[in-house]
Amino acid sequence: MYPVHKKAAHPFRGFTVTELMISLSILAILLSVGVPSFSVWLQNRQIQSVAGSIVDGMHLARSKAIERNTSVNFVLTALPGSAWTIKCPSTTNNCSTGDTSTSYIEKSPTSEGGSNVVVTTVNATLSNPPTFTFNGLGQLTSPTPPGGNLPIFTLTAPKAGSCVASGGSARCLNIIVTASGKVRACDPSLPSSNLKACT
Repeated sequence: MYPVHKKAAHPFRGFTVTELMISLSILAILLSVGVPSFSVWLQNRQIQSVAGSIVDGMHLARSKAIERNTSVNFVLTALPGSAWTIKCPSTTNNCSTGDTSTSYIEKSPTSEGGSNVVVTTVNATLSNPPTFTFNGLGQLTSPTPPGGNLPIFTLTAPKAGSCVASGGSARCLNIIVTASGKVRACDPSLPSSNLKACT
């Protein structure tokens, strides 16, 4: 007969209370460092999203004006939010297609960009709600833009604090519109050598 060898029992080993407390302490330290910067990053992304929505909407309004060879309005409908519409100045011209009882071409709700972003008009006297009219050549006919690199809108996120240009951490943006119809978002905190700068 051969001797029977019994396998040594290996007891299962879990975490001790000390190991668990050390792990939780390290996790708490990492979260306390990471959460504030993540919050600022999230607010900055919302500012970029709203700026992109407004710039894209204005580009679309301009292209619709050129396509239809007539005036088209871009209207910010819910300042300080970012909801906008693209519409004909009236229902009587050839701007609207299909249903002639409405002058709307396109709409964007405030929730698309971010409800924490505040859009403020600057350097221009705008109607209420702010309305931008592009003609059949794609030029901005109303309102008269401030000229140079002066912005029409500034976008901020108060929950993220003050803007980088003012010594804060929020990456605020400006939107510039020229008489020729060129629309762009820029960062006032960047040096002039950067392509995204406002200068």
